[in-house]
Amino acid sequence: MLFSNTRRNAKTCTLVVFFFAALPRAGLMYAAKEYGYPLDEGDARHYLLQAENLFQNSCFSVSNPAFGECEPTAFANHHYPLLPFLLAAGWKLFGKDTVLSLGSIIILFSLAVALLHWTIAQAFPDQPLPWVISLTVALSPFTLPYFRFVLTEGLSLVWILFLVSALLRSIIVGRLSMIWIAFSYYMAVMTRTDNILLCVPIATVGMILHPVHVALKKGMLIAFMATIMPLSWSIRNLGHDLAVFPLSPYPMVIDIESATEVQRVEGGYDIWWRTWASSNDDEVEWASWSANFLHRDGTEFGRDVPDKMLFHPEQKLQLATLFEAIRSYSGRVLKPEHNEAFFRLALENVQLHPLQVYPEVPRLIVLSNQQNPFKIMRLLRLDMYFTLQNVDM
Repeated sequence: MLFSNTRRNAKTCTLVVFFFAALPRAGLMYAAKEYGYPLDEGDARHYLLQAENLFQNSCFSVSNPAFGECEPTAFANHHYPLLPFLLAAGWKLFGKDTVLSLGSIIILFSLAVALLHWTIAQAFPDQPLPWVISLTVALSPFTLPYFRFVLTEGLSLVWILFLVSALLRSIIVGRLSMIWIAFSYYMAVMTRTDNILLCVPIATVGMILHPVHVALKKGMLIAFMATIMPLSWSIRNLGHDLAVFPLSPYPMVIDIESATEVQRVEGGYDIWWRTWASSNDDEVEWASWSANFLHRDGTEFGRDVPDKMLFHPEQKLQLATLFEAIRSYSGRVLKPEHNEAFFRLALENVQLHPLQVYPEVPRLIVLSNQQNPFKIMRLLRLDMYFTLQNVDM
């Protein structure tokens, strides 16, 4: 039978799992493309902009690629730059095509799910467990939206699944699969900085399979292999007088007054809208859509300002002047002085309305997420307004 996990039809079963993972994500990508829904929303605009600079100007920057200014930047949205580099390499080989890039990530994810199924099936060849786990991962609504955009989350899932398969394989054979684990861990950390915490399951499995002194030696070797490139990138940043380690470009709201100069000039806009946006879809989407408009042409940045962001009447004129200055700017990212101006407004909000910023906004965020645990699924919506803006009626 097709769905029996015998070794004889393992290849067929693995292929079926691959298509279960690939088809819904490819369908979502096709629907987005068909309805004119852009693939460069949210954080994707940072990665694509950096990839475009690598592709056109052979430099890692968020400057406008058309101008070739190549002002160096430290990280890919406070992560190591593996995703922009892979995007640019793919464009060099196969031509510049965002859909093809996203499709490649979907194929990699599907291969990772298929590999997970195959690995589990080696240990449980005639049981339903491999199907239960692999289909849960393949059809999970929590991972599906990440493949609507070119995001680090989607690529990160690929390396995490590779690492899980490597750890399971290690348990099956009774020793750590060093190269497989080191490669997966390295790629995961270079994609998203928070994946450094994957060292915990690696260390746990190592301690289970080996004596302590052997596990420590193997762990140190894995750490060495996995940190060569991150350390090299930090040295590169040091040469450009940039941040050595990937830190968030904006502090938590509670810590605004202690923001560093780098956080002010690189993340002032994000700091500002976090002082009033309470995780309400309309508020957060307005902030992200405004930044996305800036990335495309800048002419719509700051249109239709929500009333809630105006803590006092004087800010209305300040914001109108600031938005107009940004709309007349020919670049595709905020200039340092723009971010600095937004930071001053954020600081003003904190000083004039501390009760509104500190207790109220976090409280509304918590309530919003509690009431809607599937909030991430809102990324699946094909927003009617933006669909109509891109479809010729």
